[in-house]
Amino acid sequence: MARPPRTALAVPADLLIRASHSMPVRLMEHLLEAGDEAVEPVLAALDRALRQVLPPDGQGRSEEREPPEGEGPIDDEEGDDEEDPLMPLWALVVLGELGDPAALPSLAETIRRGARESYPLPLAAAEAMAKIGPAALPTLESLAADPDPTCRIWAYGVMGWIRHDAAYEFLIQALSRDAECLDALGAAIQEHRRTEAIPLLYEALQRAEPWQRLDVEGAIRDLHMEDDLEPLHEQDWRLRYRPEPRFGAMVPGWPAVAVIARDEGVHRDRDPVPLRSLKEILADVPPRDEEPELCECCGEPWSTGAGVPVCPATAVVVTMIQHAVLGRYRDEYEFDDLFEVMTEVEYDWMEALDRPEPRSRRGRDEREDRLTELHMVREACRWLIERGVESVGGGRAALLAEAQRLAHELGDPEGIFAAREPVKTQGPEVGRNDPCPCGSGRKYKKCCGHPKRAGRPSGPAAHAQGGRGGSGPKASGEVGPAVADVFGSGMPRLSTFDGEPVSFGRAHYRMTDPEAVRDALRSFPDLDENPEDGSFTWFRRIDDDERRVLGGIRLQGDKLTLECMSDERLIRGKALLQELAEAHLVHRLDTAQDPWQAVDEARPTGGRGSGRRSEDDIPPEIEAQLIQKVLGRHYSTWPDEPLPALDGRTARECVKTAKGRRDVAALLQSMDEMEARKPPTQRYDFGSLWAELGIEDLR
Repeated sequence: MARPPRTALAVPADLLIRASHSMPVRLMEHLLEAGDEAVEPVLAALDRALRQVLPPDGQGRSEEREPPEGEGPIDDEEGDDEEDPLMPLWALVVLGELGDPAALPSLAETIRRGARESYPLPLAAAEAMAKIGPAALPTLESLAADPDPTCRIWAYGVMGWIRHDAAYEFLIQALSRDAECLDALGAAIQEHRRTEAIPLLYEALQRAEPWQRLDVEGAIRDLHMEDDLEPLHEQDWRLRYRPEPRFGAMVPGWPAVAVIARDEGVHRDRDPVPLRSLKEILADVPPRDEEPELCECCGEPWSTGAGVPVCPATAVVVTMIQHAVLGRYRDEYEFDDLFEVMTEVEYDWMEALDRPEPRSRRGRDEREDRLTELHMVREACRWLIERGVESVGGGRAALLAEAQRLAHELGDPEGIFAAREPVKTQGPEVGRNDPCPCGSGRKYKKCCGHPKRAGRPSGPAAHAQGGRGGSGPKASGEVGPAVADVFGSGMPRLSTFDGEPVSFGRAHYRMTDPEAVRDALRSFPDLDENPEDGSFTWFRRIDDDERRVLGGIRLQGDKLTLECMSDERLIRGKALLQELAEAHLVHRLDTAQDPWQAVDEARPTGGRGSGRRSEDDIPPEIEAQLIQKVLGRHYSTWPDEPLPALDGRTARECVKTAKGRRDVAALLQSMDEMEARKPPTQRYDFGSLWAELGIEDLR
């Protein structure tokens, strides 16, 4: 099926921008979607720009391509602006990604004319030729015959990246005829990862100049060690060709380094290396860094976090700083595209580096802090994009999730994700030797009064939970009488599978285009549509057989409601909606309710025996189902929780021994007895726990 024409192809001039830091990623993606239709317009734009920024080489340019009628890339007035030259780099990148051999003459011309100029243009052209592949070999052979050694180095570099028999054979033959570039030939041959080249390289080493021996020896050793690093041009082009502030341009590959060293005479200043035997060269293997680098502050291995190596003690804080700074760029510049954020950060970074260093110590510290902040947020953007996140909203949600992961893995010394204090209830005075009021049957001093349980919730539910501190209701901090009737004096802390405090949160939206929103939701792989009511289930895939539900999305008329069971999930869910359908959604408000308050409010409000029920009262059988559902979710992790009543071990561990089985059975029996004292609609059946632990025979 023919691709429809794209009007954007009439304005490829946007590729030729006048600031090297501004990479028009979205326009470049648009041109790549057009495929073959984009080749000629981009070539025309490239020819105009090359005429402006690179001097003629005197060896005959390829015939200038005129743009198709009505698709002029730039006008002559712009093209004659010598003080503010155009930037053809992005046109070269697009041609490489398109991979059309029709671009080869212009790419070769860029290398010839820019061989001794600033490296980004010939490097981008060389990497573009490598992406075109074996079809570029005849053009490269012509470049390799150029009298300028820098042209030959670029040609050899591309032949090294094209892992084809013909390219390899050409490089091997060049060893005997291009002594001037033996160092570059060794690096190019090493790219092919063929160990049979080792004796041929060693033979060439005998003829090499003393300053070349170091590079040829390095190629021999790398082949022997079979190191296979990913070439730079195989990285995501949207990140590969971005300017690196320390270089003022993209990161140079080895051909660029070889050309720069040759032009500046660096290679000839090396200390001469004596000839050594092949055995000595192969034995001179540099030590591998098998041990992780340790932080000087805490002595622990560095944490990578969100793209930045940091001390494990500060990993959570650094990630939250990245989260905050990313939000600041959105608030100040109204960006929601991470590529736009990266462009602004890179501009700010290079601008800061260009300023003279402050004289005062305070000024220098502030400058260093600013550069550190810019580095952190830039690496966060790179880290997020590599993981498929390209919006600020989705990025902030991902950073928040990463901070939570780091807090769980490395600790949270700043208490950023610390749980709220448990609800404190006032109870009667209890003697140390009195029966524990929680109903466990133990003495108070050996149960809830034990020092290990100080400050933890009491009651059978607290035993079942392992004594974890919980959070009280959000609304008032008080436990309603109905909930207290169900659970006694102790309130268990409900948490999700990810350890987040349970909170029934909802985000309410108005849809300006319901169908567009529904189509956007259908496009996301982690959302399942329910054909019966049109709602969506949001899930996270654990493995091929297991998924974990994170929330639900209901659509009714022009209203959309996101429902989640924790504040953290609600934040991530809102970020997901923003990323998928922000243009068609208007956020109205968020609501939240504590789970225990929800249970309390779900009970009948009429007086006992009054026979009256309000319109909002829930029937007893529905109430019982609600209680079973809430408690069932809570107790689902009970077998794997460390329990003080079991000396800090889990029930699943204990049932592996006869004594442990009896201890777990005694604990479950005490919990059954407490439930038996409650009204039938309020009881929870622990039968599933008895069965899961395989001790039903002891019940």
